[in-house]
Amino acid sequence: MPQLASPNTLISVNGLSWSAGRQKVLDNIGFELPEGSFTGLIGANGAGKSTLLRCLYRYLKPDAGNIAFQGHDIWQMSANDYARRTAVVLQEQPPLFNLSVYEVVSLGLIPHQSLFASTRDSDKQGVRAAIEQVGLSHRCTSAFEHLSGGEKQRALIAKAMVQKPQLLMMDEPTSHLDVKYQIQIMALARDLGSSVIASFHDLNLAIAMCDNLLVLHQGKLVAAGAPADIITEQLLSDAFGVCTRISQHPDHGGPHITYYYGQQNHQPLNRKGQAHG
Repeated sequence: MPQLASPNTLISVNGLSWSAGRQKVLDNIGFELPEGSFTGLIGANGAGKSTLLRCLYRYLKPDAGNIAFQGHDIWQMSANDYARRTAVVLQEQPPLFNLSVYEVVSLGLIPHQSLFASTRDSDKQGVRAAIEQVGLSHRCTSAFEHLSGGEKQRALIAKAMVQKPQLLMMDEPTSHLDVKYQIQIMALARDLGSSVIASFHDLNLAIAMCDNLLVLHQGKLVAAGAPADIITEQLLSDAFGVCTRISQHPDHGGPHITYYYGQQNHQPLNRKGQAHG
Protein backbone atom coordinates (compact mmCIF):
# COMPACT_ATOMS: atom_id res chain seq x y z
CA MET A 1 0.00 0.00 0.00
CA PRO A 2 1.54 3.40 -0.96
CA GLN A 3 2.71 5.48 1.99
CA LEU A 4 4.14 8.95 2.57
CA ALA A 5 6.68 8.16 5.28
CA SER A 6 7.63 10.88 7.77
CA PRO A 7 9.01 11.00 11.30
CA ASN A 8 6.54 13.85 12.03
CA THR A 9 3.11 12.63 10.97
CA LEU A 10 0.15 14.98 11.26
CA ILE A 11 -2.55 12.75 9.74
CA SER A 12 -2.42 9.00 9.32
CA VAL A 13 -5.08 7.09 7.38
CA ASN A 14 -5.33 3.31 7.60
CA GLY A 15 -7.65 0.89 5.80
CA LEU A 16 -10.14 3.63 4.96
CA SER A 17 -13.21 2.50 3.02
CA TRP A 18 -16.53 4.19 2.29
CA SER A 19 -19.46 3.08 0.16
CA ALA A 20 -22.52 4.77 -1.29
CA GLY A 21 -25.09 2.00 -1.12
CA ARG A 22 -23.49 -0.99 -2.82
CA GLN A 23 -20.90 1.10 -4.66
CA LYS A 24 -17.51 1.22 -2.96
CA VAL A 25 -16.18 4.76 -3.42
CA LEU A 26 -13.03 4.43 -1.28
CA ASP A 27 -11.31 1.05 -1.00
CA ASN A 28 -8.73 0.37 1.73
CA ILE A 29 -6.96 3.74 1.55
CA GLY A 30 -3.82 4.23 3.62
CA PHE A 31 -1.27 7.08 3.77
CA GLU A 32 0.42 9.57 6.06
CA LEU A 33 0.62 13.36 5.82
CA PRO A 34 3.86 14.84 7.17
CA GLU A 35 3.68 17.99 9.27
CA GLY A 36 4.35 21.13 7.26
CA SER A 37 3.83 19.42 3.90
CA PHE A 38 1.73 20.47 0.91
CA THR A 39 0.04 17.35 -0.45
CA GLY A 40 -1.93 17.21 -3.68
CA LEU A 41 -4.79 14.80 -4.27
CA ILE A 42 -5.26 13.92 -7.95
CA GLY A 43 -7.34 11.47 -9.94
CA ALA A 44 -9.97 11.33 -12.67
CA ASN A 45 -13.55 12.40 -12.02
CA GLY A 46 -15.18 9.86 -9.74
CA ALA A 47 -11.88 8.57 -8.38
CA GLY A 48 -12.89 9.45 -4.81
CA LYS A 49 -10.99 12.70 -4.15
CA SER A 50 -13.88 14.69 -2.67
CA THR A 51 -15.10 11.70 -0.69
CA LEU A 52 -11.68 11.22 0.86
CA LEU A 53 -11.51 14.88 1.85
CA ARG A 54 -15.02 14.69 3.31
CA CYS A 55 -13.85 11.82 5.50
CA LEU A 56 -10.83 13.87 6.57
CA TYR A 57 -12.93 16.85 7.64
CA ARG A 58 -15.54 14.61 9.30
CA TYR A 59 -18.43 15.28 6.95
CA LEU A 60 -18.55 11.54 6.18
CA LYS A 61 -17.80 8.73 8.61
CA PRO A 62 -15.95 5.84 6.92
CA ASP A 63 -17.38 2.33 6.84
CA ALA A 64 -14.02 0.86 7.81
CA GLY A 65 -10.56 1.99 8.79
CA ASN A 66 -9.47 4.98 10.83
CA ILE A 67 -8.07 8.49 10.58
CA ALA A 68 -5.74 9.73 13.30
CA PHE A 69 -4.72 13.35 13.90
CA GLN A 70 -1.40 13.39 15.73
CA GLY A 71 -2.20 9.90 16.95
CA HIS A 72 -5.78 10.65 18.06
CA ASP A 73 -8.82 9.17 16.34
CA ILE A 74 -10.56 12.18 14.80
CA TRP A 75 -13.98 10.77 15.70
CA GLN A 76 -12.94 10.64 19.36
CA MET A 77 -11.99 14.33 19.34
CA SER A 78 -14.57 16.98 20.18
CA ALA A 79 -15.97 18.93 17.24
CA ASN A 80 -14.59 22.16 18.67
CA ASP A 81 -11.12 20.71 19.22
CA TYR A 82 -10.95 19.39 15.67
CA ALA A 83 -12.27 22.71 14.32
CA ARG A 84 -9.44 24.57 16.07
CA ARG A 85 -6.86 22.35 14.42
CA THR A 86 -8.29 22.14 10.89
CA ALA A 87 -9.84 24.41 8.26
CA VAL A 88 -11.63 23.68 4.99
CA VAL A 89 -11.88 25.64 1.73
CA LEU A 90 -14.31 24.16 -0.77
CA GLN A 91 -14.79 24.57 -4.50
CA GLU A 92 -18.29 25.96 -3.96
CA GLN A 93 -18.33 28.82 -1.49
CA PRO A 94 -20.79 28.63 1.40
CA PRO A 95 -23.85 30.94 1.29
CA LEU A 96 -22.60 33.74 3.51
CA PHE A 97 -25.35 36.20 2.71
CA ASN A 98 -25.31 39.69 4.23
CA LEU A 99 -21.79 39.25 5.60
CA SER A 100 -18.98 41.62 4.69
CA VAL A 101 -15.49 40.42 3.80
CA TYR A 102 -14.31 41.52 7.25
CA GLU A 103 -17.09 39.52 8.93
CA VAL A 104 -16.37 36.40 6.88
CA VAL A 105 -12.66 36.52 7.70
CA SER A 106 -13.53 37.10 11.37
CA LEU A 107 -15.31 33.74 11.41
CA GLY A 108 -11.84 32.23 11.65
CA LEU A 109 -11.71 33.43 15.25
CA ILE A 110 -14.73 31.39 16.38
CA PRO A 111 -13.01 28.04 17.10
CA HIS A 112 -10.59 29.82 19.46
CA GLN A 113 -13.17 31.86 21.38
CA SER A 114 -15.21 30.85 24.38
CA LEU A 115 -18.96 31.36 24.33
CA PHE A 116 -19.98 35.06 24.53
CA ALA A 117 -16.32 36.15 24.49
CA SER A 118 -15.68 39.59 23.04
CA THR A 119 -13.22 40.11 20.21
CA ARG A 120 -9.92 41.57 21.39
CA ASP A 121 -8.16 44.42 19.60
CA SER A 122 -5.30 42.08 18.75
CA ASP A 123 -7.80 39.72 17.07
CA LYS A 124 -9.23 42.58 15.02
CA GLN A 125 -5.73 43.57 13.95
CA GLY A 126 -5.08 39.96 12.92
CA VAL A 127 -8.23 39.95 10.77
CA ARG A 128 -7.22 43.17 9.03
CA ALA A 129 -3.67 41.89 8.52
CA ALA A 130 -4.98 38.69 6.90
CA ILE A 131 -7.28 40.67 4.60
CA GLU A 132 -4.36 42.87 3.59
CA GLN A 133 -2.13 39.85 2.97
CA VAL A 134 -4.59 38.40 0.44
CA GLY A 135 -4.97 41.77 -1.28
CA LEU A 136 -8.56 42.52 -0.28
CA SER A 137 -8.18 45.62 1.91
CA HIS A 138 -10.12 47.65 -0.64
CA ARG A 139 -13.00 45.15 -0.36
CA CYS A 140 -13.05 44.94 3.43
CA THR A 141 -16.60 46.29 3.82
CA SER A 142 -17.95 44.76 0.59
CA ALA A 143 -20.57 42.01 0.74
CA PHE A 144 -18.95 38.60 0.37
CA GLU A 145 -21.68 37.50 -2.05
CA HIS A 146 -20.70 40.31 -4.45
CA LEU A 147 -17.07 39.24 -4.78
CA SER A 148 -15.68 37.47 -7.81
CA GLY A 149 -14.78 33.79 -7.54
CA GLY A 150 -11.09 34.55 -7.05
CA GLU A 151 -11.83 37.20 -4.43
CA LYS A 152 -14.10 34.82 -2.50
CA GLN A 153 -11.38 32.17 -2.40
CA ARG A 154 -8.84 34.74 -1.22
CA ALA A 155 -11.25 35.82 1.53
CA LEU A 156 -11.64 32.20 2.66
CA ILE A 157 -7.85 31.78 2.69
CA ALA A 158 -7.70 34.90 4.89
CA LYS A 159 -10.28 33.27 7.19
CA ALA A 160 -7.99 30.24 7.43
CA MET A 161 -5.04 32.53 8.20
CA VAL A 162 -6.96 33.97 11.14
CA GLN A 163 -7.94 30.50 12.33
CA LYS A 164 -4.29 29.35 12.16
CA PRO A 165 -5.09 25.68 11.61
CA GLN A 166 -2.52 22.93 11.73
CA LEU A 167 -4.16 21.41 8.65
CA LEU A 168 -5.87 23.16 5.75
CA MET A 169 -8.03 20.97 3.48
CA MET A 170 -9.01 22.30 0.04
CA ASP A 171 -11.41 20.58 -2.36
CA GLU A 172 -10.61 21.76 -5.90
CA PRO A 173 -10.60 25.43 -4.84
CA THR A 174 -9.25 26.65 -8.19
CA SER A 175 -11.49 24.75 -10.63
CA HIS A 176 -13.50 27.79 -11.79
CA LEU A 177 -10.77 30.40 -11.52
CA ASP A 178 -8.59 32.11 -14.10
CA VAL A 179 -4.97 30.95 -14.30
CA LYS A 180 -3.74 34.01 -12.40
CA TYR A 181 -6.00 33.25 -9.43
CA GLN A 182 -5.26 29.52 -9.55
CA ILE A 183 -1.58 30.25 -9.01
CA GLN A 184 -2.27 32.98 -6.47
CA ILE A 185 -4.64 30.90 -4.32
CA MET A 186 -2.20 27.99 -4.19
CA ALA A 187 0.71 30.31 -3.38
CA LEU A 188 -1.31 31.82 -0.52
CA ALA A 189 -2.09 28.34 0.79
CA ARG A 190 1.60 27.40 0.64
CA ASP A 191 2.55 30.50 2.63
CA LEU A 192 -0.07 29.86 5.31
CA GLY A 193 2.36 27.96 7.52
CA SER A 194 -0.03 25.03 7.89
CA SER A 195 0.05 21.54 6.46
CA VAL A 196 -2.15 21.47 3.36
CA ILE A 197 -3.97 18.75 1.44
CA ALA A 198 -5.74 19.92 -1.71
CA SER A 199 -7.43 18.19 -4.62
CA PHE A 200 -6.56 19.35 -8.13
CA HIS A 201 -7.85 19.06 -11.68
CA ASP A 202 -4.79 20.81 -13.13
CA LEU A 203 -2.01 18.24 -12.86
CA ASN A 204 0.79 20.63 -13.81
CA LEU A 205 -0.36 23.06 -11.10
CA ALA A 206 -0.40 20.21 -8.59
CA ILE A 207 3.13 19.17 -9.56
CA ALA A 208 4.41 22.75 -9.30
CA MET A 209 2.87 23.46 -5.89
CA CYS A 210 2.97 20.16 -4.00
CA ASP A 211 5.68 18.37 -2.05
CA ASN A 212 3.80 15.07 -2.35
CA LEU A 213 0.97 13.70 -4.45
CA LEU A 214 -1.67 11.08 -3.73
CA VAL A 215 -3.11 9.45 -6.87
CA LEU A 216 -6.56 7.88 -6.69
CA HIS A 217 -8.00 5.56 -9.33
CA GLN A 218 -11.42 3.96 -8.97
CA GLY A 219 -11.39 4.48 -5.23
CA LYS A 220 -7.93 3.02 -4.65
CA LEU A 221 -4.70 4.80 -3.82
CA VAL A 222 -2.41 3.75 -6.66
CA ALA A 223 0.60 6.02 -6.06
CA ALA A 224 1.97 8.32 -3.37
CA GLY A 225 5.17 10.33 -3.17
CA ALA A 226 7.08 13.29 -4.55
CA PRO A 227 5.95 14.32 -8.06
CA ALA A 228 9.36 13.55 -9.57
CA ASP A 229 9.20 10.03 -8.12
CA ILE A 230 5.73 8.98 -9.20
CA ILE A 231 4.59 10.99 -12.24
CA THR A 232 5.15 8.85 -15.32
CA GLU A 233 3.47 8.54 -18.69
CA GLN A 234 2.29 5.05 -17.73
CA LEU A 235 0.71 6.26 -14.47
CA LEU A 236 -1.15 9.03 -16.30
CA SER A 237 -2.33 6.58 -18.92
CA ASP A 238 -3.58 4.14 -16.28
CA ALA A 239 -5.18 6.70 -13.93
CA PHE A 240 -6.50 9.26 -16.43
CA GLY A 241 -6.65 7.44 -19.78
CA VAL A 242 -4.53 10.06 -21.58
CA CYS A 243 -1.43 10.02 -23.78
CA THR A 244 1.29 12.33 -22.47
CA ARG A 245 4.94 13.21 -22.65
CA ILE A 246 6.87 14.02 -19.46
CA SER A 247 9.64 16.62 -19.58
CA GLN A 248 11.44 18.79 -17.03
CA HIS A 249 9.82 22.13 -16.24
CA PRO A 250 12.26 25.01 -16.90
CA ASP A 251 11.25 26.88 -13.73
CA HIS A 252 10.72 24.48 -10.82
CA GLY A 253 12.63 21.55 -12.35
CA GLY A 254 9.91 19.01 -11.65
CA PRO A 255 7.93 16.99 -14.17
CA HIS A 256 5.93 18.85 -16.79
CA ILE A 257 3.07 17.12 -18.60
CA THR A 258 2.42 17.67 -22.29
CA TYR A 259 -0.82 16.17 -23.55
CA TYR A 260 -1.41 14.68 -26.99
CA TYR A 261 -4.69 16.29 -28.01
CA GLY A 262 -6.98 14.45 -30.39
CA GLN A 263 -4.40 11.75 -31.03
CA GLN A 264 -4.28 8.00 -30.67
CA ASN A 265 -0.95 6.26 -30.19
CA HIS A 266 0.65 9.66 -30.87
CA GLN A 267 -0.71 9.64 -34.43
CA PRO A 268 -2.98 12.43 -35.78
CA LEU A 269 -6.60 11.46 -36.29
CA ASN A 270 -8.39 12.04 -39.60
CA ARG A 271 -11.86 13.54 -39.87
CA LYS A 272 -13.41 10.11 -39.24
CA GLY A 273 -11.52 9.74 -35.96
CA GLN A 274 -9.11 7.16 -37.39
CA ALA A 275 -5.37 7.31 -36.96
CA HIS A 276 -3.39 8.11 -40.09
CA GLY A 277 -0.78 5.62 -41.25
